[in-house]
Amino acid sequence: MKKRCLELLFFLLMVSPIFAKNYTKKTVTYRQINRDGNVFYETVIFMDNIAIVDAYNEDDVFILTNRNNNKNLYERFGRWFPPFYADEGLFSGSAYGVEGGPESEIYDVRTETINDTEANRIYLKLVDVFRNEFILDENRDSLKLDLFCDIVDYLNDAELRLLRNTLYAIHHYEFKSNDLKTIFENCSWYTKSSYQEDLTELEKVFLKIIQLAEQKK
Repeated sequence: MKKRCLELLFFLLMVSPIFAKNYTKKTVTYRQINRDGNVFYETVIFMDNIAIVDAYNEDDVFILTNRNNNKNLYERFGRWFPPFYADEGLFSGSAYGVEGGPESEIYDVRTETINDTEANRIYLKLVDVFRNEFILDENRDSLKLDLFCDIVDYLNDAELRLLRNTLYAIHHYEFKSNDLKTIFENCSWYTKSSYQEDLTELEKVFLKIIQLAEQKK
């Protein structure tokens, strides 16, 4: 009987979806009124330590990272941008110091549990921003590194692991972990081939910064 119970438990652990990792996704819609009286709505998706805001181009997004010492305050991950205040739905440039900035309030909040597949769609955006705005962007390296050092401490272990492996994905590394394979094989720029560790000097610096942040965790 004991053996049969152990076999059943092992089977459940192997096949039951309840043991898969779940993520909490919060979708917040803000109602905003600009100084001309026009009403518009903006939706922000929050998961783990990151938030996603639609950019001006419908194919683009802003990735925001949460400051751990202030759960309301988010910083732009990538190019410089005013801090974002989640309880007001406003970037500080709009909320403070700009005459006639919009009024904003939370209009709707939806919280749901999502699986790996949906979470990976969000993580994909983080990976793409890291590649496009830090690795490939031609702005001054020193400014990028300063910004990255300031933000990277706010990311959690899973997010840091993704960024670290993005450096290898750029150089066509073939991943063995199923979660990394799933994420990077859905990146339009990723191809698998014989990997050679030929990181650029800039990429090596990013790698070191990420590893140091992981050690702190």
